[in-house]
Amino acid sequence: MCQKNAALCICVLRCVDDAAPKDANVNVARQTPAYTTDMRGFNLAGVFCLWMTFITGIKIELIPPHPLLNQSVLLHVTHIDGSIRTFSWFRGELARSQYQILSYNKRDNPPESPGPLYFPRVSSFPNASLKISDLHTGDQDNYTVQVSMNDGQDRSTVQLHVYELVIKPFIKASATYAIRDETFRLECGTIHSVKKIQWGRTGKPFPPGVIRSPDNRTITFPNVRPSDAGNYWCEAQNPINKMTSEIYTLSVYLYLSPFFLYPCIAVKGICGSTSDLSAGDISGIIIGTILGLALLAGGFLLILFFQRHKHPAREETGEEEIKQDYPVEYYNVQATTVVRNQKLTNVHLVASSLIVTIVVITKSSYSCLF
Repeated sequence: MCQKNAALCICVLRCVDDAAPKDANVNVARQTPAYTTDMRGFNLAGVFCLWMTFITGIKIELIPPHPLLNQSVLLHVTHIDGSIRTFSWFRGELARSQYQILSYNKRDNPPESPGPLYFPRVSSFPNASLKISDLHTGDQDNYTVQVSMNDGQDRSTVQLHVYELVIKPFIKASATYAIRDETFRLECGTIHSVKKIQWGRTGKPFPPGVIRSPDNRTITFPNVRPSDAGNYWCEAQNPINKMTSEIYTLSVYLYLSPFFLYPCIAVKGICGSTSDLSAGDISGIIIGTILGLALLAGGFLLILFFQRHKHPAREETGEEEIKQDYPVEYYNVQATTVVRNQKLTNVHLVASSLIVTIVVITKSSYSCLF
């Protein structure tokens, strides 16, 4: 890779080789302590040559270090010792002709020649640097430069990342309601790719038992508890900037029936659990639920009662008006009686259903709270 230090490396290796024993009996010489010491010196010399190669080789510096989308970046070549004769840029880690972007030879006119992977947004400079304008996400790749100088040839590779400004993230929930003892997820959504995502909870430490995805984008509550309720936020960031989402308020509900969810609003905390509520609080919740449902059922039955007893009066009034203005028309009394009995039966069914619903809800609320 580096040929500038070849003379130095050869000189060091020759000195060690001259110091090595020249005994004709090689097997005997290899068993002597002197030979072992000399071979250790030979190995150290090889390591020294590699070290010299890495610390004195050319380097590529990105300016700016974190290039932005639609902006420009300069792949600045440094640590060049000597006069540059020619250089070439390649896409990828291999300096092969099929991957060449462009080549530069100061003796040519013009000095810059396009390669198979050339594109108009690139341009070179006499100091072997390369500029890429109007960066696209597709420009992300490894770029290699190979420089020929008067005293040898060297090359180096750099990895180019194209960054985008982070836009304010948002939190998505896996369900409309977080039901106690069920699985619930929160996801930090972002429009562009980001380097890092962090989660936080306002005013309280993060609850134990929360499972995080490998990229920390999603947090899962395996069995959500009332104590998990609170205000959550997520932060997305990359080397350019960072943004924080709006607060997501997590409220936990008790599932009492398919038609009724009871919010675990605490009397003594953010969200009530059986450990937070006293016996009087729990009794009040149960009694209040029963009384509320009973009032609803009573009101519904009262409406049905008035409607049932209101129809005959209308029918009698109608009959009187008919007797005054029109001839009397008779109708099937037996059929009318059957219809009225059917209405009464429907009222009984509705009342029975309400009673069964009250019993089921009361039992469910009692079992959920205890």
